Amino acid sequence: MAEIALRWVSHHSLMKSEYGDAILIGASSLEHIRQNLIDLEKGPLAEEVVTALDKAWESVKPYASKYHH
Repeated sequence: MAEIALRWVSHHSLMKSEYGDAILIGASSLEHIRQNLIDLEKGPLAEEVVTALDKAWESVKPYASKYHH
């Protein structure tokens, strides 16, 4: 799940590096950091995965709290 989350945020979210947006990664071990960096280099997710994530979001969206304004 961490790989999917990192790749989605990196390649499919509204974040824009030209606006200074960035991903802050952290981990409880050096191996976790290494794996996060490897996962971030893998590129965009398959379209089927993005579609599944979008469908999952739509099913929980009515129950999710807004955390930004």
